[in-house]
Amino acid sequence: MWGMGSIYSRKGTKILWCKYSIRGKVERESTKTSDPAKARRYLRRRMDEVGADRIGIKRFVGPMAERITVGELFDNLENNYTIRHKLTPQIRSKLKPLRAAFGTMSALRLSDSVVQDYIRIRQQGVPANKINLSRLELSLRDFGPIADATINRETQLLKQAFKLKKKVVGEGPDILKLPEDN
Repeated sequence: MWGMGSIYSRKGTKILWCKYSIRGKVERESTKTSDPAKARRYLRRRMDEVGADRIGIKRFVGPMAERITVGELFDNLENNYTIRHKLTPQIRSKLKPLRAAFGTMSALRLSDSVVQDYIRIRQQGVPANKINLSRLELSLRDFGPIADATINRETQLLKQAFKLKKKVVGEGPDILKLPEDN
């Protein structure tokens, strides 16, 4: 049926592919399965995302944006700061814990709750005697607790990294701004 996309196989592979149209552009991507039922579910999910984009609920980001990591967003931010002659040692030092915590994470998977966990861990630090550490706590155990103002500077960089790539990865998480006591 027109407008519903299609599933097809490519020569030389058992993996099924899907094809659909978004904003007048045809997108083709692997369904990563050879099972026709799973491939149809994959296509149906993509078509739901396309439909949400059409009625303005959520912008469709596509398969390329799903592979972008937060580390790549930080690289782009550093390049932007370098071009504008604003990259300082302070900014590099504020990016270190952010890269440790989120660098390998998919930019689309970074949620509000993960950022709030990051803020809590940066405020309190990671307890030395704690045995079962989360992935976020493991990545931040070398960094001690810091002031709320410093956390605001770090999360501001995270927000700016998402803002620079907003057309590709969307808005990004809502980031809580902490009160500062000067």
